[in-house]
Amino acid sequence: MTLIKSNSEKMEIIRKFNELINRHFLEEHDISFYEAQLGLKPKYLSKLSKKKRCTTAMSSVTAKANFL
Repeated sequence: MTLIKSNSEKMEIIRKFNELINRHFLEEHDISFYEAQLGLKPKYLSKLSKKKRCTTAMSSVTAKANFL
C-alpha cells in the first residue's frame, strides 16, 4: 500500500473505484473488497470519496445497487 499524495493520483483512485463499482456492485457491497482491489488501507477509500465526491464510498455502492 502506497501513500497517495497528488490530486491527480487521488482522482485516478476515484476513477478506478467507479469502474470497480460498475463491474461488481451486484455481488460486492463491502467497501473492504474495493479497498483491497485498489490496494488501499482500510477507511482510506471512504475518506477520499467523501472529500472528492461529497459522499461516502458505501453510499456510492448503495446508490448504484438501488438504481436498478
